[in-house]
Amino acid sequence: RGRLHLMLMYLDDVPIAFNLGIMSADRYSYLKTSFDERLRRHSPATVLRARLVETLIAEGIQSLDFPAEPYHWEEQWTDKLRWHVSVLVFNRTVRAGLYRLLVRLRELSQRSRGAKGVHYVDPRKPEGA
Repeated sequence: RGRLHLMLMYLDDVPIAFNLGIMSADRYSYLKTSFDERLRRHSPATVLRARLVETLIAEGIQSLDFPAEPYHWEEQWTDKLRWHVSVLVFNRTVRAGLYRLLVRLRELSQRSRGAKGVHYVDPRKPEGA
């Protein structure tokens, strides 16, 4: 359907940064971005993101929606925040249980530093249980 959008940056035929998103109507929703940490001082992700913005403007996209969590690097692109809601669903395997525990520990750590929190709900349990 042409909705998934991937942009790669190469250095000597080796990928060093990428942007992954979904395009719908006139909006680009960022899903993931990353880069080769060894090249951090050259800011490949920022350079590629600038190219992405140029491409989106040329294609008539009206808005670029950053990922759910507000990351520090987003401040160089906008001073406006729009909160998102993320829903995590875990199955009943041991691996999923361990991952759920890690996610909760991360949330407790962030909450202790005053960060905005994520709330976990088990739909099988009464509220407050």
